[in-house]
Amino acid sequence: MNKRSSVHRASTWVVGLFAMLSAHRIDAQMVYSLQLIPAGTIVVDPKADHWNELVLLARPTLTSGDVDRLPLGLQQAVTRYAYTVLATIAKTPPGAEEDLPASVYRLAEVGVGYSAPMDGVQVIVSARQSPETGTLGIIDRQVVAQNERDLEKARVVVRSSTLIMFDMDAILARETGHRVEPLRTLVWIDPQTGKSASAMWLMRRRKNGSERQESWEVRKDQMQVHPGGKRANNRLHVDASTFVLGIPTATTFGLEQLLPGREIPWTDGLSELAGKSSYSAENLAEFTASLNQAIQLAATGPATAP
Repeated sequence: MNKRSSVHRASTWVVGLFAMLSAHRIDAQMVYSLQLIPAGTIVVDPKADHWNELVLLARPTLTSGDVDRLPLGLQQAVTRYAYTVLATIAKTPPGAEEDLPASVYRLAEVGVGYSAPMDGVQVIVSARQSPETGTLGIIDRQVVAQNERDLEKARVVVRSSTLIMFDMDAILARETGHRVEPLRTLVWIDPQTGKSASAMWLMRRRKNGSERQESWEVRKDQMQVHPGGKRANNRLHVDASTFVLGIPTATTFGLEQLLPGREIPWTDGLSELAGKSSYSAENLAEFTASLNQAIQLAATGPATAP
């Protein structure tokens, strides 16, 4: 099999997911929240009906900056816990939802958490004691507690039967230092197969944005698209100038870049649609169509599939 045909097949799989999204309506009467996955949940459990799909697992690695300034115990704790996105994908009975054809899959829920290996199995952990994970050590508990506080700030932007889009803060290592920047994530499924995929991109507030109403635009960093089940390393930069009394703070660790996947170049139309603070059914359909087109264009370039 040649490289080009392999790339074409992988990209067609991703494109196919997006091509099926625009027909699914948003139910404005329902309230959806981004859940914290319960401690003790097994990340990949073939027997599970609940949390049965691994969307993304990103393990931190300390790769640049003042790594040697960190105590060894803290280095180990920071890199032990992986950012984890799980979903529950359920089969839809015939006629159960008007916006889905009969006997297909729906995205029942999406949750985030941090996981670590326990007895050879990757398991969601919590800073709070639980029968499933026990009590973490002092340093580990502090690291996980900070991670959980960051996750609790996540905000769902839009939700349908096949996708969810949510915002949370990320710390990026820039030339001017570590900065907190809004990170937007899209998770979706193919309703015919139940397979998942995700995309992420960075945001910033428009300079002329209203104080009463959030007005966002995308940053120049390219969108990254990942197939479901993606496992990779998040490269972190350590900045000792953020220490307080010699102790690392919440901004000590900055992402060198977004988790690499298939890079999707921005067009004017896509960047405008990707930066909305809320979505109607109409502009969500416009966004998915525009993104579908951008993925198709990216598939013809030299990049390899994620």
